Amino acid sequence: MICAPNTGANISRAAEESEAGVASLRAAEAADADAIQAVLESSTAHDDPAGWTRFAWSVDAWATRTRVLVLEERVVGVVAVRADPAPDGAMPARLALDASARHAPLAVALVQGGVDLVREVGGERARLYVPSKARWIQSAAQHVGFSRVRTIASMLLPATAPSPPLLDPAEVGFGMRSIRPAEDERVLAALNRASASAMNGAATCGSAATRSPNSRQRSGSSSRIRR
Repeated sequence: MICAPNTGANISRAAEESEAGVASLRAAEAADADAIQAVLESSTAHDDPAGWTRFAWSVDAWATRTRVLVLEERVVGVVAVRADPAPDGAMPARLALDASARHAPLAVALVQGGVDLVREVGGERARLYVPSKARWIQSAAQHVGFSRVRTIASMLLPATAPSPPLLDPAEVGFGMRSIRPAEDERVLAALNRASASAMNGAATCGSAATRSPNSRQRSGSSSRIRR
């Protein structure tokens, strides 16, 4: 389900009058790079501690546009979008908010900021990945007009658990081998089937068929932007 977001006029005012103090959302500057990354990693540690974005994902390298949420002269939040539309026109947005600043008006301001950034770069929809523990994003996204379109389940092995024994391929009925030249198109088709509605819904390019796909962009909610 996809629905139109709110205009955001009242949202910005609510953010400025938040009980947390005076806050503002502005374009990121070069001097904000370290603070942005610190907020991302701190926020991810609370919401998705085993997620692939923690310590392995640079906002500066990924984003086309970025805004920071400043509270009493301190960067406490970040919203970034990448102008890389999926086949359905959706562009991915990422949010992070320091745990000490997780007040509803500030969260809503960040989500609305993502919608505004997607609109600025010509996107038709905004797509968010929302960890299941990030209730602050879920509530704010619903307030702005997002609807859930996909749920992704992940299986994790605790670091303290012993490594499982290797199975004999003959016993489990499958094996592994290199891709043969004549199989490129079939492998590419299989990868695109597996990544449908994930990786922002973007198809894998032909040159990627011979490489290991080690990026896993996961998407959660989408919202159509009324132009």
